Amino acid sequence: IFILYCFSPISDADSLDYHLGGVLDIFKNQEFQIRNDEWYSFRLISLGEMINFYGLLFFSLNFGQLFQVLAISNILIIYSVLNKNYKINYLVLFSFPLFASLLLSAKQLLIISNCYLIIFSIILLKDKLLKNTIFALLILALAPLGFKHSYLIYSFPIWLAIYLYYRNDISFFKYLLLSFLIFLIIPFIYYFKNFIFYGDPITPFLEFAKTNPNLKVIDFANELRYSSKIFKLFEFPLIPIIHSLPLVLSEITLLTSPILFFSYLIVYKIKDNKILFILISVIFVLLFLSGKSQSRYFLDIYLLCTVIFLVNINHYKEKIFFKSMIILMLPYAFLTLSMIFYGIYSLSLPTFNKAKLIKSMNKKSHNYEVINWINSIVTPDDLVLYYYGIRSKSYQNHNFLFYNQSVLTLHDFKKIISKNKVTKIALVTGSSKELIESVKNCNLVEKKKFNLRNTRNPFNKQSIGYIYLIDSRCLL
Repeated sequence: IFILYCFSPISDADSLDYHLGGVLDIFKNQEFQIRNDEWYSFRLISLGEMINFYGLLFFSLNFGQLFQVLAISNILIIYSVLNKNYKINYLVLFSFPLFASLLLSAKQLLIISNCYLIIFSIILLKDKLLKNTIFALLILALAPLGFKHSYLIYSFPIWLAIYLYYRNDISFFKYLLLSFLIFLIIPFIYYFKNFIFYGDPITPFLEFAKTNPNLKVIDFANELRYSSKIFKLFEFPLIPIIHSLPLVLSEITLLTSPILFFSYLIVYKIKDNKILFILISVIFVLLFLSGKSQSRYFLDIYLLCTVIFLVNINHYKEKIFFKSMIILMLPYAFLTLSMIFYGIYSLSLPTFNKAKLIKSMNKKSHNYEVINWINSIVTPDDLVLYYYGIRSKSYQNHNFLFYNQSVLTLHDFKKIISKNKVTKIALVTGSSKELIESVKNCNLVEKKKFNLRNTRNPFNKQSIGYIYLIDSRCLL
């Protein structure tokens, strides 16, 4: 079922931006090139996007989703080691609707979840280290840093916890040296790439420290930092519950398991395991202080809660607490399965019929219909300037520039057109009234009404607006 589900083309906005669009740009240019426009999310390409890049070698746009299936399968294997009741294991897994969303994404988050979950399980079970196992644990702890520097929130406390657990098996100097070598071999290349091309190893977040910083890059860094809601202090103890409650229909696909209603009781069960108990507390506090509020950032610590629950399942079985949890998980599991079967019906099965696939993608893939319309008008030799409102960069059959940080005047447009030999401009109604007004008498302007926010979630509200495609000759 998972494999059939992952036949579905990638359709979410983030994935079609840099997770897939970025590597497509590298593939098209046959090298990594610095962008001279405002596609600043291109800077975020890391080891995770390289998995998608290797898929392009096989002419597959959703090759990375195979790794998501493997990651889910491995989570089930870990669960089966901890608990022999496979029905409960599947119920726990399917009680996370978030998994159904991540499976169809080009974000390789579940691979990282596997790394941390294996470490958590070994620490929880207090397994005796086999020869060279510590080397594997360090790889699992440090490799995620090559996917995103923000994984330091997890990796550093875990790195300390591994040493504290196994300090009798290895000296700190040897542990530090081994860690350095692993960092140098795996995640270092991500930071080195950023430093060489952008002068900032964790671009765009150190842009402010440069002698002549790019203010637009700083604005982009702030946008990343503050783009989502930041939890208030009184919400801090309620975070697991907030992530598990269907408070907004448009975010129902990002729900976590109702197991987390009881997360504090579950974690309290391991209070005697002081290192693990402190580890969970530290990571949870760091996530809160980082300003991260989306459920996916907390997923790895939530998976640890499920592991603790499964390890201690015999303790709960005869209690009303256990029965209540099972009853609560059932509708969530039903939602997850509904999302999977809906995805198979609406996106996977249409892949076997081109006409049906295009019709389905027009309705459910972000900006797919818009890009197809632009593709039908422009030629591969055109250079299109996209200005606000269009995030997808994965289905264009032409070269493009992307601007979404600047407020461009008519003079700015003319300057960019002249400098880069832009042939077309694509923009959304209201993004530049000055430009639209200036070309109203030009017969080289196309416009069409679209839903600008197509998603797989049928509960998302539509955002209807006009897309203008303006020939640059109108401005000459």
